[in-house]
Amino acid sequence: MKIHFISIVGGLGNQMFQYAYYLNYKKGNLLTYYLVVKYGKHNGFELDKAFSLPNNSVKSFSIKIIKKIFSRYIERVEDNDWGQFVSCNPTSKFIFYHTGYWQSEKYFNNIPNQIRNVFKFNDEKLNLKTRSILHYIDKHNTVSLHIRRGDYYDESYKGIFIDLCEDGYYDKAINKIKQLLNTSLIFIIFSDDISWVKANFHHDGFVYVDWNKGRDSWQDMYLMTRCKHSIISNSTFSWWGAWLNQNKGKTVIAPNKWFKFHIAEDIVPSNWIKI
Repeated sequence: MKIHFISIVGGLGNQMFQYAYYLNYKKGNLLTYYLVVKYGKHNGFELDKAFSLPNNSVKSFSIKIIKKIFSRYIERVEDNDWGQFVSCNPTSKFIFYHTGYWQSEKYFNNIPNQIRNVFKFNDEKLNLKTRSILHYIDKHNTVSLHIRRGDYYDESYKGIFIDLCEDGYYDKAINKIKQLLNTSLIFIIFSDDISWVKANFHHDGFVYVDWNKGRDSWQDMYLMTRCKHSIISNSTFSWWGAWLNQNKGKTVIAPNKWFKFHIAEDIVPSNWIKI
């Protein structure tokens, strides 16, 4: 028997990619799989806050202890290329530790329905303000627009991510989607720095969602999925907001470049429009 440990780290978007990778790897396989939960930045482990996961689907293990006890038998399986599909072929070792972000639908494109069923939001946990805007979103021709700032402006991330606000991406994306759809649109604005967005970013038809903070931040993603169309940032949070959007006629605009010095050629699905 072989044992696989798959790490869960980062914010909700990254946790969802890692869980989807886990489900695909586990599919039709009788081997033993566990998820290693590592609490860190953002709001800790969020999957069970946003979704009703199967009972006992996530267990927390100390990988340090596992490595110490079974060091001779462990192989590390890594995703070193963010947003780029990597074929994983573990060797004959006994224990495998999968670490990475696995940021591509290619890791689970043979089980999309299962992923959508697992990532069904827990409606019972929605706050009153989120519930109140649902009718408005459903009634109008809405476009979710996500502006990611927050930790992207920390010193540790400044050299990694493209600054889309300075790049002019959002103006180009708004103009593009207006041109493509050729109809009146309402833009539902989401951000982890909504005060800055309100002060610096204005267009006709903007509605700002400014109440989902901290442990309620997953509700922004839920609202994104309910809009008709999507303009995402270079963020896995809005990536999932667009991917889980069930509108069959949706248009999704995504940035062509996510990182400053790295080409993430597999992160954006082929049927999305890149700018």
